[in-house]
Amino acid sequence: MSAVFSYAIRLGFITGANPVRECKAEGTQNDTEEYAYTLEEVQWILEKLGEPARTVCAVAAFSGLRESEIRGLKWEDYSRDLLHVRRAVWRTHVGDTKTSESRNSVPVIEPLRKLLDQHRLRNGSSTWIFAGEKKGFALHLDNLARHDIRPILGERWHGWQGFRRGLATNLFELGVPAEIAQLILRHADAETTRRHYLMLQSRSMRTAAMQKLGKAVGRWATIGNRRKRRNAINPHKR
Repeated sequence: MSAVFSYAIRLGFITGANPVRECKAEGTQNDTEEYAYTLEEVQWILEKLGEPARTVCAVAAFSGLRESEIRGLKWEDYSRDLLHVRRAVWRTHVGDTKTSESRNSVPVIEPLRKLLDQHRLRNGSSTWIFAGEKKGFALHLDNLARHDIRPILGERWHGWQGFRRGLATNLFELGVPAEIAQLILRHADAETTRRHYLMLQSRSMRTAAMQKLGKAVGRWATIGNRRKRRNAINPHKR
């Protein structure tokens, strides 16, 4: 709801402050909202899907663009090294990005560049990078998910937002600071990235953390056993 009011303010339909900015919905978020795809899951997804779903998911996974921003991409926004985020498409409306920070550029890694170049050879006649069936407007990603993605991935499909959260989490797990992930996701501040996009409860991070604990406990146990052996040899030494 807050996002809707913010968008209305940017369009000039509402003046003043956002009246629901601090409001929060009751209840808990569902799994789709909180999920973050791992790199292994992304690789599996790209292996399973056909085109254009494969390239769309690759853009989502390796650029962190929002669903509306992916729909808004045109070939003029792609320079092979960068994806320039200049617009967003919601339903049939072409408008500005969610925030001023969102209107920025994202580096294109080599695997994504190859997929985009191949996609351009197949579909480069359209203005839109991902064109709809009629070629005159942007592809509807929810329809793509419904018809071409979910039937193949089944329960392992967790929605488009899972890619954005996944990129932030995967970068963090690779040692990238939250401040850098913030720049890539184009958030206004790093705290937003930390609080809402770093899924620190992911299996790999929990496993790594417990392994560190196990090593620490192992060293402590080793020291304790050494002390017991010394006391057994010198029972009167304190």
